[in-house]
Order: sequence, then C-alpha cells, then structure tokens
Amino acid sequence: MSTHWDPPPPLIILILALLNGSSSFAAPSDVSETNYTDTLPLRPSGRMYKMLELYSDDDYDPNWDTNPPPPSPSRGTNLQSCDYDPCRELQTPCAQLAASSGCLCPGVSGPQVAPEPPDLKRLSMEGSEMVIQWCAPSSVVTHYEVVVGALEPLVFGEDQRSGVVGE
Repeated sequence: MSTHWDPPPPLIILILALLNGSSSFAAPSDVSETNYTDTLPLRPSGRMYKMLELYSDDDYDPNWDTNPPPPSPSRGTNLQSCDYDPCRELQTPCAQLAASSGCLCPGVSGPQVAPEPPDLKRLSMEGSEMVIQWCAPSSVVTHYEVVVGALEPLVFGEDQRSGVVGE
C-alpha cells in the first residue's frame, strides 16, 4: 500500500465547497439587482489554494539522491585492515578474515570482471627447476595457471603464491 495520498481532483473540491454553502450564485434574472461581487465565479479560499499547491505534481526533485547512504559501521565492527598479505602463501582468504573478525579487506573486483594478472615477485633457477613467486591481484581468483612454452599449464590453488616449473 502506498503512503502517498493523491489529492482529490479540483472538481470534487469545487462541489464540496458548493455543498458547504461557502458561496452563493445568483440566477441570471437576479443579476440586475445583485451586487456583482456576489455573482463572481466560485474561487477557492486561500486555504484551498494552499491545499492544491501541496499536492501538485511539482513535488518531483531531480536532485534527490536515490542511492541510500552507506550503512554506518555497527557496534563491534573492527575498523582496522585485516592481517592479509596478498603475497603470503597458504593464508586464510581476506573475506573469511573479515567475516570472522569484522576487519576491512582491500577492494576486490567482482567475479563478473576478468581478473588482473598476479604480480610477479620472483623468478629463480634452482637446479633444473624454475621457482616462481607471485602476489594475488585485487580480483576474484579461483586458481592460478603457469604456462611455460608449449607445455601443459600447471594449476595452483587460490591460496598458493609460489610454484615450481621444470623436470
């Protein structure tokens, strides 16, 4: 049910004013002997004008913000950043840290956005193997694929930040 009250049409207000006896009309035969101010067309009183102004269609405000303000932090919310390092191996995802402690995570793009590439931190040869270290991007990531030349990609989990490629 709408909380907005639609005003009655002006015709109904006019009829109600007539029924209330707030105006008198003279018959055409009586006009010659009647004061002309008594025969003027019915005009709403000042109060009626105000009522009509209140319920006009001009109450639309194009500057009204339809986006509600962001909710204020509730009690017990920790307004500190989560202890989350995008380069740390095998750590709890930031979203889980935030859910358990109320801390704040850095901004992350949603799953509908293609992820950014991870930040490559280190490439080193250790014998015949290559060790790769990376930091997670600010994107939703489900796994990492490391591709070397024409070889099959190696797949690493979302919580991993390093891998070994080679024999």
